[in-house]
Amino acid sequence: MKKLVLLACALSAGGAQANLLVNGSFEQGSGVYAGGAPVYDNLAGGSTVIAGWTTVGAGVEWFRPANFSVGPARDGFSVIDLADFTSTGSPRDGVEQTVATVAGERYRIDFSGVTSQSNGRTGTGTIELWLNDSLFSTHALTNYKSFWSMDDWQDFSVQFVADGPTTKIGFLSSQNALAHYANVDAFSVVADPLSAVPEPATWLMWLAGFGLVGSIARRRLDAAQPLR
Repeated sequence: MKKLVLLACALSAGGAQANLLVNGSFEQGSGVYAGGAPVYDNLAGGSTVIAGWTTVGAGVEWFRPANFSVGPARDGFSVIDLADFTSTGSPRDGVEQTVATVAGERYRIDFSGVTSQSNGRTGTGTIELWLNDSLFSTHALTNYKSFWSMDDWQDFSVQFVADGPTTKIGFLSSQNALAHYANVDAFSVVADPLSAVPEPATWLMWLAGFGLVGSIARRRLDAAQPLR
């Protein structure tokens, strides 16, 4: 049984996909924050202080929510609020990053968001996903408490097919920041092949696993046979 468990773990690890985004949980900074994310900072549009990301519009708020007793981050310690407190929602605010893709290949974007009803906010929010400067999908947030728990984070998953060697991915908000929060965290982009054909090494592991299962089954069957 232990061998079977180890084999299953090996197969699972072999199927893991690398995150194409840099710093998907906003834990790393650059420049003045090269040592790590701050407790709080308000970043204007055009900033590249969040490693791997560029802020757009009026920018974002980058902070550690646990330090303000409003709730936990979805992953790590830091989150960003797409609805920067200086913004009325026009132009759109948020972050963007360009990743390498293959035209015609499918990819999956995973991300999480949370909002709250405090400081005059309504308890609703919206995340806009933009691909190559075009709106791709919109995702609603709701939480009518003045704080949030890990259970209040909403997880989203979206698939797209790349049309070129790179894809610019933007997470934006077009809402009035004085009425809405749109906190986000745990971004990832992974290859999600249209036809999942296992690699040769994976086939070999599968065959070895099938052989092991068959061998164990035969031994158990032989042991169950009455002596004659």
